[in-house]
Amino acid sequence: MMTIIPENGLLRGMPDPETGVRSFDPFFDSLATIFVPMLMLMGYSPETTQAAYRIGDSYSNILTPLLPYFPLVIVFAQKYVKNVGIGTLISMMLPYAIAFAVVRIPMLLLWIWARLPLGIEGPIFYQ
Repeated sequence: MMTIIPENGLLRGMPDPETGVRSFDPFFDSLATIFVPMLMLMGYSPETTQAAYRIGDSYSNILTPLLPYFPLVIVFAQKYVKNVGIGTLISMMLPYAIAFAVVRIPMLLLWIWARLPLGIEGPIFYQ
């Protein structure tokens, strides 16, 4: 499903004509059609919605075998330890994922509480 990005009127998933950058996360593209308008009605900017999604997605990626690079990580790990499998890799990465979650989620909440911008012209809230 293609949606219109509110700021520039581009179709989501299409490259920006100025930068040539497109979204490389089709899952966020499908969720954004629901969460961005809903959170915009609550006063949050799309940048804040994307930051929250990226933080929540980043620490859980290595824990799921659905990650496209998961087999590649296992192959590289097997280069050093021959009996590494899915369970071994997940159990080794779990402390790192928990540490990232414990640090990044409160950091985002603190960032929102302090009303610091997410970047140049990247407000937390709409006025």
